[in-house]
Amino acid sequence: MKLTVGRALQFFLLMVFTIFCVVACGNNSLKTTTPLSSSLPVSEYHLVNHAMGATKVPVSPQRIVTLDGSAIENVLALGGKPVGTVLNGSLDEQPAYLRESLADAKLLGSFEQQNLEKILALKPDLILGDKGISENIYPQLSQIAPTVLAEYNASDSWKEMLKLHAEALGKSKAAEQIIGKYYARLAQFKAQMGAQLKATEVSVVRIYPEGISLYQKGSFSGSILEDAGLYRPGSQRGEEVQQHISKERIRDADGDVIFVWSYSDDYKGDIQSQQTISQKLKADPLWLKLKAVKQEKVYEVPDYWIGFGPLAADAVVNDLFKYLVNKP
Repeated sequence: MKLTVGRALQFFLLMVFTIFCVVACGNNSLKTTTPLSSSLPVSEYHLVNHAMGATKVPVSPQRIVTLDGSAIENVLALGGKPVGTVLNGSLDEQPAYLRESLADAKLLGSFEQQNLEKILALKPDLILGDKGISENIYPQLSQIAPTVLAEYNASDSWKEMLKLHAEALGKSKAAEQIIGKYYARLAQFKAQMGAQLKATEVSVVRIYPEGISLYQKGSFSGSILEDAGLYRPGSQRGEEVQQHISKERIRDADGDVIFVWSYSDDYKGDIQSQQTISQKLKADPLWLKLKAVKQEKVYEVPDYWIGFGPLAADAVVNDLFKYLVNKP
């Protein structure tokens, strides 16, 4: 009889432990987010892990809102179009490869000031963004619609962000194809460069009114140049994004080739300021002493070189072909 009681006690304790585990797992599942207004059945969602936890996302979202540059590029590259987006500047001030694609999207504020009321009015079924920009309003966003925020850094994280957003959109295979095409183009670039690939030191410079910034290996363009097999000057091999230097150290900007853009970016309203900065630089005696300047291998490029995603990466690769392969 004692044995039977003992077994009964063991069974009771096992049941208590099982119930405890179930409750604990249930509490952990509270990290997932689903908007309170959602009426979709559970079977039409899939779980996406991201920088803020895990979120139940519709299998085929149709009304997508994008809250940073990477999300915009990823949605467009994957064949979608956001119903609303945030932008720094007007639509006319965006790079050419974005303007036409975003013509029908509602403007929802800037990266720094996202308008929650306008986002709510669009009734999105998916919101995509960046933790660094939208973390503070994530609770409100996740009540409007399923929200997926990526962990952004300025190097080659664009590939991981593309994969994350593609997972949320149900287009993971398409993301792999985009990345595969990127590496295939770089393989073609390396083949066409031949022996010149290892003999070409590429400098990437941004001109500010008060000084110069050298973009490092850890930057967006730096990661692409590394993928392309191109060497960088000794002053530009750091893991950080950029290093500011005074004009007295302008020699650190030299290379066999220099890609440069000004502080004012590619916005139409700043063209005059952009030209003024460039003209002052070109007249600087220290700048005129640089090897790349003397050999006329300085190329001014738009601000997609600081980049966000696959569209900007593709534009940078286009420039590598244009200036390094097709130039005599």
